[in-house]
Amino acid sequence: AAETYVAPRTEVERALVAIWEELLEVRPIGVSDNFFLLGGHSLLAFRVVSAIQARFGSAPSLAALLRNPTIEALAALWDTRAERPAPQIGLAPPADGEAPFEGLSGTERRIWFLEKLSPQARSYQIPHVFEVASALCAPALRESVRVLALRHQILRTTYPEVDGTPRREVSDDVWIPIRVEDVSSLPEAERDAALRALLAAEVKARFDLERGPLTRVLAVTTAADRHVVVVHQHHIITDEWSWGLLLAELSSLYEASCRGETAALPPLAYQYSDYARAERSALAGDGLAASRAYWKEALSDVPRLDLSIVSPASGAVPGPEGQVSLRLSPEASRQMQALAHESAATPFMAWYAALAAVLSRYSGQQDFGLGAVVANRQIAGTEAMLGFFTNTVVLRTDLSGDPTFAELLARARRTALDAYEHQALPFDVVVQE
Repeated sequence: AAETYVAPRTEVERALVAIWEELLEVRPIGVSDNFFLLGGHSLLAFRVVSAIQARFGSAPSLAALLRNPTIEALAALWDTRAERPAPQIGLAPPADGEAPFEGLSGTERRIWFLEKLSPQARSYQIPHVFEVASALCAPALRESVRVLALRHQILRTTYPEVDGTPRREVSDDVWIPIRVEDVSSLPEAERDAALRALLAAEVKARFDLERGPLTRVLAVTTAADRHVVVVHQHHIITDEWSWGLLLAELSSLYEASCRGETAALPPLAYQYSDYARAERSALAGDGLAASRAYWKEALSDVPRLDLSIVSPASGAVPGPEGQVSLRLSPEASRQMQALAHESAATPFMAWYAALAAVLSRYSGQQDFGLGAVVANRQIAGTEAMLGFFTNTVVLRTDLSGDPTFAELLARARRTALDAYEHQALPFDVVVQE
């Protein structure tokens, strides 16, 4: 934070302070306090932009926020109406009586295609596990899931294939299975084994995209005041943002139902099918023309990263080579964050630059692309929706001229900010074009 607190002076500054304080969970925040030094990062920046959109109906771009990381600078940018482009994708509710849009979004199409390539794989099944440390009210859990499914069409969506093309089908009925098991009467050793067996069986059970359902709930009682709950979903209907939203709404509904009350959730202006329709319209028109031009130029003749130390994947099933986990000491992590803050960058940008430096060393290349996942929630209205919005962008890395790490980080920052500006174009469209 800044050494001297500077209070907000205008209506815009006061509104921005309220948004930052709520999302960053820091109080008080002055108009000269730096977003990064307050603990801000890329995902929080997305949430800030979404909150500004909800408050004002429009917002500066994500890149504008990251380039102007104080409320004072952001408000000045807002007041001059600079960097406030028209939205690339404009959401609109369906007409009265209009059925949900049957077409798939770009992210849905990508997952559907990958599932078709590897029908026996479980790479896109996401089990979320949490504990309830109190008596479980099974009727309240069932009612909460029912209300949640009525609220979000995506929880009632399947993807039947018609003439080789997937389409969206939204059921009027709620059919999310909820299974409640009780192993609390077993001896402790048997209880743990039974719990693991139930969880393993749930995780191994595949989803059928055509028939559904694509969400299942398992609750296992291990003691009177301890219950393990699994909300298992297919990735085609969820992402990390959606899970946080689903858990928050499910908790509110469940707690209210246990008290015999009804949770007052804010009404939804749009459903995921509205986003899919708006994206399709933007792709058919000029809404994403600037992003198309950007990616065509940015990725022109991009070399493939050649790492001879990596052997080709064995077997016929496509998928990731694997993953590498790196554990840093708290001090090393703080130093990395400090380095990012000094460069007005996010921790992700610093790690991206570090990874690029390592890969360049092992490959001998100075030009290559790295994939990164972005939330893709910059469109007003998407912040309250469940669904798979997450998109993949390619960060073309330039290490020519033997840059210092500070210089490389500055390049990584520019590359990431440009990619954020154009993240709405579906990755499959980028690849095709």
